[in-house]
Amino acid sequence: ARGQLQRKLQTGETPSHDELRDCLSDRSLADTRALGEHNLSGEMARQLSAQFIVTERYGTRCCTTLRQLANGLLEFQEQRFNPRGELMGNDAFELRTLNRG
Repeated sequence: ARGQLQRKLQTGETPSHDELRDCLSDRSLADTRALGEHNLSGEMARQLSAQFIVTERYGTRCCTTLRQLANGLLEFQEQRFNPRGELMGNDAFELRTLNRG
């Protein structure tokens, strides 16, 4: 997802909220050997290696994305998650900026 986002940004295209969320929602855990290279160890360190963290006591509880369109419109979207990483709600907001041209 990160590579796709980098390629899209290089073309000058504005990524969608879904594309932005894809970068934030990776639940893959690091290999324990990679953690050792950073002086991290234990199961909690491994759980914290994911971009999107899911544990009962600690983890990702919301994901916010922001886009600014060519016309100056700012779009915010936020998703909320429970401790199991399940989507609990989604809000979207828009803010029109002043044209100073």
